[in-house]
Amino acid sequence: SLLLVVTVTGCGMFSDPKTADPKDFTLEGLTITLTDAFRNLEVEGATGGYQSKDCALFLIKEPFDLLENGDELTLEEYVERVKTKNGIDVEIKTEENLTYFERTASADGVEFGYYSVFYQAPDAFWLLQFTCETKDYEEYRPYFVNWAKTVTFDAAYFIIFSKAGHAEPARPAFCM
Repeated sequence: SLLLVVTVTGCGMFSDPKTADPKDFTLEGLTITLTDAFRNLEVEGATGGYQSKDCALFLIKEPFDLLENGDELTLEEYVERVKTKNGIDVEIKTEENLTYFERTASADGVEFGYYSVFYQAPDAFWLLQFTCETKDYEEYRPYFVNWAKTVTFDAAYFIIFSKAGHAEPARPAFCM
């Protein structure tokens, strides 16, 4: 399953992610600006993750060459595949140059809200899932949107590491 349900637990070592200083995090050519309240988080089934005291971000990269007709899919077609594969019925929205959907899910008896944003890089689709307990979701949602808008792709990474040797710059899907 592409969508993750993970329990986010509070921890005293974290500062408030809403007021902490901005900090860039880079993973396989994708860079996002969060805050220094986030720490690396290893999550089975995800390319990477970051956790703060009240919220988390899970990143899933799906290279085109691992998807059926991956390099021919549009972002919208990919999002529909994700929805179908995971059996979820939510509305796909495009707002503030972001393609996303929102949903809730339970883990260990706790309800979580998810802001799931999709991007298309030259070699892969990316799914970034911001999450927190539903009781905090409305408070964090504007931060999730702002953090999602900071995503960039490093063209040099794709030139060096792409099997196809794409020489064009990587851009978020909403710029294509």
